[in-house]
Amino acid sequence: MTMPIHSYTHSVGLLVQGMWTHVATKLKFPPPSRAPLFGLSAGLILGALSMPATADDVITPAMMNSRFVLGATLISSSEYPGSDRSKAKLRPILAYQYGRWRLSSSHASAVLGFATDAAGPGASAELFGTKNLHVGAALRFDGGRKAGNSPDLRGLPDVPRTLRGRIYASYALNKQWSIGGNVSQDLMGRGGGALVSSDLSYRYWITPHVEWYSSIGATLADKRNMTTYFGISAAQASQSGLRPFAAGSGFRDVHLGTGLMMALTPHWIAFGNVGGTRLLADAAHSPLTRRSTSVGATLGIAYRN
Repeated sequence: MTMPIHSYTHSVGLLVQGMWTHVATKLKFPPPSRAPLFGLSAGLILGALSMPATADDVITPAMMNSRFVLGATLISSSEYPGSDRSKAKLRPILAYQYGRWRLSSSHASAVLGFATDAAGPGASAELFGTKNLHVGAALRFDGGRKAGNSPDLRGLPDVPRTLRGRIYASYALNKQWSIGGNVSQDLMGRGGGALVSSDLSYRYWITPHVEWYSSIGATLADKRNMTTYFGISAAQASQSGLRPFAAGSGFRDVHLGTGLMMALTPHWIAFGNVGGTRLLADAAHSPLTRRSTSVGATLGIAYRN
């Protein structure tokens, strides 16, 4: 028994379009003329949903397989977005997938399917998928920000942990190139606000066991997210010694990354990547931003069945 997806694309497309319009209006995103990334992300998702169906556009019982990943990764990153200090941390890699359903930690979801992955970390469900198209929804915990993690945040309140909901879509243009977009929202109203991201990715198999991958993208944030992470109220200014700063919605950053993933054996995978992020607009001009450009790296090893 097969499940054709083309019968769902029109109705799901209208649903995503309605949700997107609601988020944009309620959260006061800038109009499309001032936020081309927002329109691009919407276009990527809605355009992908309108792609014509082919013989590959079915989900079969054979696709409902079970997979898991266990491993560890060493991560070097800035203390917080805009910090000029770096920190290193060792994190576990955990993931389990059954058909459309997945639970995963950061970095684990990509290892499940080698380098490129649209679902990301957390709990996700693919609403439908084909050889080239993947559309789904996800939930993940956002760790927020602890003022004690950096001396530059002294006098500022913690950003509490929250739960984020995300709608994502990706489309493979060919064997090497793919595009993706997602919109996510803080579901608990703890200052996380809404984020929109679009990415262009490239992958190339150097050998049958070694994959090189690269991506470039940009992130747009609403006023609430920008105020939480880059704004300084008058009260916070008096406690921290920083000048007051009102951050508005708009582009938050551009980012790029490149890396290698190698199959050491049929089950063991080693991977490493480096990436850079450039804060933009109010995120770059905030008193909290000591360095607008940051570089991070990841090195890891994992076992997958």
